[in-house]
Amino acid sequence: MQFLDAFLDSVRIELESFPDAELILLDNGSSDNSVSFVMNEHPWVRLIKSPRNLGFAAGCHKAADESKAEFLVFVNNDMELEPGFIDEILKPFLDAKDVGAVSGLILNDTGTQIDFAGGDANLFGWGFQRHHGEPASVIDEIQTGESVSDRLEVYATSQFFGCGGALAIKREIWEKSGGFDNDYFAFFEDVDLGWRLNLIGLKIVLASKARVKHRHHGTAVEMPDSLRTYLVERNALYSVIKNYDDNNLARIFPWALAMANERALIDQSIEVQDLFRGRWYEDIWGTEHSKEIDIISEIKDMKHAGISRAKKIIKRSQERSKHNVRLLAIDEVFRRWDSLMQKRSNIQNIRQVPDSEVIQLMVEPYRTVLGHYREKELMEQFSKNVHI
Repeated sequence: MQFLDAFLDSVRIELESFPDAELILLDNGSSDNSVSFVMNEHPWVRLIKSPRNLGFAAGCHKAADESKAEFLVFVNNDMELEPGFIDEILKPFLDAKDVGAVSGLILNDTGTQIDFAGGDANLFGWGFQRHHGEPASVIDEIQTGESVSDRLEVYATSQFFGCGGALAIKREIWEKSGGFDNDYFAFFEDVDLGWRLNLIGLKIVLASKARVKHRHHGTAVEMPDSLRTYLVERNALYSVIKNYDDNNLARIFPWALAMANERALIDQSIEVQDLFRGRWYEDIWGTEHSKEIDIISEIKDMKHAGISRAKKIIKRSQERSKHNVRLLAIDEVFRRWDSLMQKRSNIQNIRQVPDSEVIQLMVEPYRTVLGHYREKELMEQFSKNVHI
């Protein structure tokens, strides 16, 4: 609720230039006083309510179903719109017929750093925020032209997806593509939607003058890190299964599983030489590895460590407890296999663009998630043995 006032005030100012537009605000199963606050302080808002948290994806669908507008603009409630946002985010649709969705430029809460300035992806369904953390001046250096062709050069027409937290899309495209996949709940549903739009030959562009300030994860800050890890791991695999053609799915999916499993092992700091020390390791692998990572031994040594060292040990122990989360995500994928196959069939039936062209739009197809040396080694094996 703490972000609602600034958000709604910024929207109200924007809507003064668009008398036919309306704000539909979904209360997604809130447990605070958000509903009464909006009704009392912002009675102009059209408020709809869900008795439980539907998640981001299904929440967007519920709000979209309440609207009959030609254009849908999704904005998180931890955003603050800068003047001209709506006008700027709709311009690309008027300039080109092949624009499927438009993302706004998302800055941090002070407007000094970039949160999102375009979306890239790797081959395993993970999305990455272009220019994240860089100074906002990086975008300000772009020279905006006056003609339609000049304006199109400013839009990042090669981006793979637009951030769902500040995204515009035509209703007919939303309905044709299926919009966000409700089963994702939250995270990477925008990557998946961007993938589908690319498959049907539509562009996802960035309107660099459509700006919002974002209190990063302001509405998801209470979500446990383990749940966030589970959702992104699972949802990335969902996207791989649904969107590749048969040939690439057969080649890429096994490696996507292997990468997810590797991250689970990294979370727990498990290495084969640490489990099988002594003679058996030497007999099988040739050399003995003496590295000690036994967490119990580490905790016993805490009395001899400084406070900062002790805190690091506890944090590492807690982080390792996540390792089953990624494995649970893999398990969930196979439990939903029938549903995924039906969705896959629907997507492949509307496909117009080959994977070879879509993969070029990913920009960072071989980027790793954690940046750990083991993950990088496995990615290198993948790139060497699977020719995409």
